[in-house]
Amino acid sequence: MQQEADEKERNPDGLKFKVITPIFSYGVDNKSENSVPEIRPTSVKGMMRYMFRIAQPTRNTSDLRDLENTLFGGGKEEKTASPIRLAVTKKIIPIDEENPNDPWKHKFLFHDKAKRWDKGKNKLVDDNPKRKYIPPESEFTLRLSLRNDLKQLEKLQKKLEDERILNEAEKKRLENLEEKYRAGYLKELKWYKDLLELSLLLIGLGQRSRKGRGRCSCKVYQSEIDCKKDILSMLDTITERKNYKLNEDESCIEFDGKSDEKRPFIKEIVFGEAKEKTWRDFFECLDWASHDIKDARNEGKAAIVSNGNFHATGQAKPRFASSIIVGCAQIDKKILPIYTYIRPVVKEYVLDADNELKEFIKAFEEGENRWLSVPKMATYEQLKELQEAINHGR
Repeated sequence: MQQEADEKERNPDGLKFKVITPIFSYGVDNKSENSVPEIRPTSVKGMMRYMFRIAQPTRNTSDLRDLENTLFGGGKEEKTASPIRLAVTKKIIPIDEENPNDPWKHKFLFHDKAKRWDKGKNKLVDDNPKRKYIPPESEFTLRLSLRNDLKQLEKLQKKLEDERILNEAEKKRLENLEEKYRAGYLKELKWYKDLLELSLLLIGLGQRSRKGRGRCSCKVYQSEIDCKKDILSMLDTITERKNYKLNEDESCIEFDGKSDEKRPFIKEIVFGEAKEKTWRDFFECLDWASHDIKDARNEGKAAIVSNGNFHATGQAKPRFASSIIVGCAQIDKKILPIYTYIRPVVKEYVLDADNELKEFIKAFEEGENRWLSVPKMATYEQLKELQEAINHGR
């Protein structure tokens, strides 16, 4: 595993990331074809908070909420300032190398089901939005800095070690800081760096990140086992409880314990088969699988419909986020699929999600061969010809 040593020497508090899959992350204007993608520190912090939360299966929910607010800022009654600061130190220019005449835009979904004939409007419509995006191989640096609580603690401890006298205010402050440190409410910069790195690899940044978008890494993995062990190591750092372990055949990282908490957390992280494919191939299989599982649900296939109004692979109404997050890592020239299974919970009710998630992964993994034999919808050109025929009364 090759670290970005030169960058760390130049900027010890920063991490240099390379984009693996396109990032569709925007500011306030986030639904327009002209929305400009950007790496937003607030979005990065939100991603880190979520990663921290779902990686804590054994913590008491109330204690977890208090700890999260202390580590990232927030709280309803007693608002806490965020101890972590993030800054993007390298501006990214979004491009699309695939369309030189239209360098800022790309289809958001990688299947053709969004093209349809609207009878009411009597014309061809395309529900697949175009989006500007930050492309793979782009690089950016995120610089992290902390408030001075840890530095102040070290300074007061050093003063005490040097047998210098502390005044009453300093003694009280030292006692308070040491108590917070013992309780885990003060983290070192490395803890936040590991959390940031793991978040961008497993969770992703921006829109449709649960379906593979927005993956970044600051490491080049030479082997699959390097990647798996590194993910487990970062999980151990974040949880500080060794809640997870690599199973015997090294195919997944699994929760090694029991939790009575009725909330979402990581059940397991399963690794697929690394293949030499482009990110476009990866997305095409993934988006077709997402569409196919939705069709299967609508057709009422008993094998995957098991939770009434809620479906484990996600839905818009009622709003429910997918209980599986599909990501990937780059191993040399191959893409390694990573499936992060989240415990599916709706208002403290744990859904039965196994069948639907298995069908979804099966559809994705069989995608390369499957879609070659399954008839697809009419192409854009065929629909355009149909539209012209109707317009001319033929």
